[in-house]
Amino acid sequence: MTAPRLRIAWLVVVLTVAIVGPPASASAPSRAFQSFNVPSSAGDLTEPAVAVDPRDPRRLAILATDYDGFVIGAAGEQVRLAPTCRLSESANLGRTWVSADFAGSHAPAVPYISSSNATLAVDSRGHMYAACLSNNSNAGGAVVFATGSVGTGLTRSQLLSTPGLGPLATSDKPWVTVTPDGSSVAVVWAEFISPSASQIVMRVSHDYGSTFDAPHLVSGVTVGSDRQVAPSSGLPCALFLPSGRLAVAWHTTLAGGEDVMAISVDASAVPPSTSIALREVARSGVQGRYPRHANQPSLALDPTGGAVLLAGGVQTPSGVRATLVRVDTSGRAGMPVVPVPVPVGFDQLNAAVGTTSRGSVGIVFQEVHSGRMDTFVALRGLKPRTWKTLQLSSRTTAVAPYTATSNGTPIGDFIMLVSAGTRFVCVFPQQQGSRMQLTGALVPVS
Repeated sequence: MTAPRLRIAWLVVVLTVAIVGPPASASAPSRAFQSFNVPSSAGDLTEPAVAVDPRDPRRLAILATDYDGFVIGAAGEQVRLAPTCRLSESANLGRTWVSADFAGSHAPAVPYISSSNATLAVDSRGHMYAACLSNNSNAGGAVVFATGSVGTGLTRSQLLSTPGLGPLATSDKPWVTVTPDGSSVAVVWAEFISPSASQIVMRVSHDYGSTFDAPHLVSGVTVGSDRQVAPSSGLPCALFLPSGRLAVAWHTTLAGGEDVMAISVDASAVPPSTSIALREVARSGVQGRYPRHANQPSLALDPTGGAVLLAGGVQTPSGVRATLVRVDTSGRAGMPVVPVPVPVGFDQLNAAVGTTSRGSVGIVFQEVHSGRMDTFVALRGLKPRTWKTLQLSSRTTAVAPYTATSNGTPIGDFIMLVSAGTRFVCVFPQQQGSRMQLTGALVPVS
């Protein structure tokens, strides 16, 4: 994507921040949360999706990209790393785990050799829904959807898209969301229509994920009331609203070169109406200077009602800032908020937002400065309505430009923050020796 213009066309409101200890950029790990281990791998683990069983918040599921294997050539040689989606489940808040490769990553009769970019959702019955991207030997990408239950794994899978011929991956970054009762399921993804242009499509099920409607175009050639052309759209996320409408947000580049976060609060409409939620957002890769930062938007229900919260990374002259904005049910965006101010030169990457039914809000992000990366979460309760910041990572990860640590292991560009009763759950990657492994945190909220 092209670099954003230097002018900043939005106003940032910096709320009073109650910092636990020193400022976020220099704080020591806080004891205000409980860390838990996630099963390690012989390869690197990145981009973890998390689901919590609402009937029993002790039951967790993690679906992550695991670089634990290789593509084997005709002569038996190792050709390249072949990631797969690995499912880990715990019935006791992360004390013990059962892990296995996600069998649905390799759909029957289709020669897929790798899988990645997984997302998870769970309904009120504890039924689990997953989507991931599987690639064939030509690097063509297909969206795989699967269902199961927390504790019994993902047992049924089906293809929602198929890869095109040649090296062009026709699908990318699938996202799954479900209504509380599980009756409606939606999967959205980016569909490449040329090497330099993509659009957002979705498929919806109204029978608990058994069958899906035909693909439906969400993003068009225009975004917002000013009808600006958006030739490239990608990195979607989706969320069912209490009304049953489906909200979809995505990162798009306008014809003039500006990157924005677009949103449709009723993506099933024909045609869907779109608006701009955040302007001047950081382009993917942060201009190639820091670890991979696709800058995928994140959505959560506003606990005060009547809206959604969107998190993303906004490019400022001082660096990328994890930013939160409220979008009402008509698609109108409020004033952006940066919960955690940091010094010039610090970047807050891969921001994700979560909320609890009691009204708490959290935003998790990876902070990068001078070749070092740590993971933080900012929390806000109803009383007082100020932010406090916790450092979640116990180890600082040394990072190299764009995609890897200093040891060449992948960073990934996706983390989640989900509610587990009175706590948030976050799983994030950090370097352990020469590998990238996962660590979990159970964070209490007021």
